Amino acid sequence: MENIYLLTNHRGAFGNKYKAQPYHSGMDKTMLTNYFKAHNFNAVFMSPSEVNFRDKKYKNCIFLYTTTEDNKEYYKLYIEDIVLGLEAIGAKVLPSFIHLKSHHNKVFMEILRDVQDFEPLNNIETQKFGTLEEFERHFEKGEDNVVVKMASGASSLGVFLGKGYSDLLAKVKKASKTPHIKEDIKEGLRKVKHKDYIPVSNHRNKFITQNFIPNLTNDWKILIYLDKYYIFERPVRDNDFRASGSGKEKYMFGDKANIPNGIFDYAKSIYEKLNAPMLSVDIAYANNQFYTLEFQFTGFGTSGQQLSENYFSYQDGKWETIYDKLDLEQVYADSIIGFNKASHE
Repeated sequence: MENIYLLTNHRGAFGNKYKAQPYHSGMDKTMLTNYFKAHNFNAVFMSPSEVNFRDKKYKNCIFLYTTTEDNKEYYKLYIEDIVLGLEAIGAKVLPSFIHLKSHHNKVFMEILRDVQDFEPLNNIETQKFGTLEEFERHFEKGEDNVVVKMASGASSLGVFLGKGYSDLLAKVKKASKTPHIKEDIKEGLRKVKHKDYIPVSNHRNKFITQNFIPNLTNDWKILIYLDKYYIFERPVRDNDFRASGSGKEKYMFGDKANIPNGIFDYAKSIYEKLNAPMLSVDIAYANNQFYTLEFQFTGFGTSGQQLSENYFSYQDGKWETIYDKLDLEQVYADSIIGFNKASHE
């Protein structure tokens, strides 16, 4: 039986699971072990700190991992090191490093969008900035209303709407601020001492700007696990333009959602283009077209899978509604093994 390695986080948990017991304890390891065993794989749980990068036995082995949503990406950056190191020694890491890099990092997520050169993704236009000064030099003025998103942040935290350039600039200044009193004083003194010296920016929180889609009343989040599509509808917050974080009690799951024609075909095209075992994608509909607002490959919430009474699957040329409550652990394991098998065909 082939080993499959599952890297736990510093709390010993693997993955995300809505309402896990104990709180934030991740997926059930016994259930994962059993479901991987059904695919003839032996699940080996280990800490990232236990990986010996000089050990040749890991070459071609499958590694799965757990990432986090740190505001400053502290532990997530460590996981990036581990995952990139595993790829460097020839291990197969799922999802891949390039997919991990976009988690909780909207700057790279938008870069990943752009490099796909895929029309269904291109109706969201983004500029990426590392400092306030770069924004002031290179921002392309156009529409009056512009969305600003900090690189990290969940449930719409760090997402703002600039109403006109002056308001946009004020929001960018506040959001990108990186105060460090001692360094700021030193930079001020250097500016006095050295003629034409350009100080290091104290607005270095990276961020993106995007075109604003007006008059949205809701969006849809679809969780895709290989051939299983779980959907839920989220209303826009009261007196706001954001849907994420509006409250699960207001969400409509599965066939209870108002599902627009074509949304699953659209989501399927995005999933196949991005080429990962699973995908969480936020979709809006306006101007007779769908928009991919954001996407994640790992570390996303699983309430959509666990609170839905059904999922949707493309079978024999049409979308079928499947009424079957499945364990998250089963859906996860099936997706990993199915994706790995397909990649070898």
